[in-house]
Amino acid sequence: MEAIASDTQTDSAWEQLAPLLDEAMAQLRDTDRDAIVLRYFQNKSLKEVGVALGMEERAAQKRVARSLEKLRSFFAKRGIALSVTLIAGAVSASSVQAAPVGLAMTITATAFKGSAIAIKPTEPLMSGEDTTWWRLLQRRQSQRDYESALKTLEEDHDYLHRAVAAMILTNFAHRDAAWLALMEGVRDENAVVNAVCMQALITLAYYVPRRVDWSSAAFSVRHVLNGTNLFALPHVIETLLKTEIESKLAGALLKDNGGRMLLAYLRAKHEKERVLAHRLLVQFRGSDLGFDENPWGTWIASLK
Repeated sequence: MEAIASDTQTDSAWEQLAPLLDEAMAQLRDTDRDAIVLRYFQNKSLKEVGVALGMEERAAQKRVARSLEKLRSFFAKRGIALSVTLIAGAVSASSVQAAPVGLAMTITATAFKGSAIAIKPTEPLMSGEDTTWWRLLQRRQSQRDYESALKTLEEDHDYLHRAVAAMILTNFAHRDAAWLALMEGVRDENAVVNAVCMQALITLAYYVPRRVDWSSAAFSVRHVLNGTNLFALPHVIETLLKTEIESKLAGALLKDNGGRMLLAYLRAKHEKERVLAHRLLVQFRGSDLGFDENPWGTWIASLK
């Protein structure tokens, strides 16, 4: 692209499109979505995009351009007027910090196409014919798999290995340590890994909800509640609610400005965000102070 967006323009564009990016990407056809993921979330060259999609570099360039135009049209219909240059720049620059949760599986699956990944050099996770997630997960339910996944998510330097480990941990919803490891993974420096961990938590919270003791992961929970991963924030709140987070953690998570994003959510234009913040605050306090941020702010300031 001929024009180059400034950092200020890119940051502003990201703030506008980020809340709708999941939905926008879901509207694209598979090949169009893969093209965007490869080019801007994985920072592949156009030649590499072409190889991955089975087409010439020039065709890949056209595919990326058409896909960006579809995104531009999607946002325009929702009152967000951004050029394709700004959209491309914003997604490329900001995806390093946080990939939309809905894109996690697309990004990971795209990365795995045609490859054999191993948690350990001697233990392949995915063979050539084992290309679907359900087969992978079906085969990874032993104690050894559990321990290996925990170790891999924490220590492995390959982000693809960590992403697969996060998915394997969804087999172990009955263990608090699996939930805690996934919450730690939401802080992973790699956008794919933190998004896959978030998707895994969402899956567990919705399909096998149970009470979880989050004490050992308080630092990571507070990290997200502070707004360091805006994509993950509403999903983390939902997860905490569905796992019945204990009120005794209110101080550790909210004091010393830890609850500022929850207070900001109470002022949000979207009802969903206001309701989520309100529900979590009520869960922490054990009683309701309404939707006015001021009494909640006073209560948070009193926490020890």
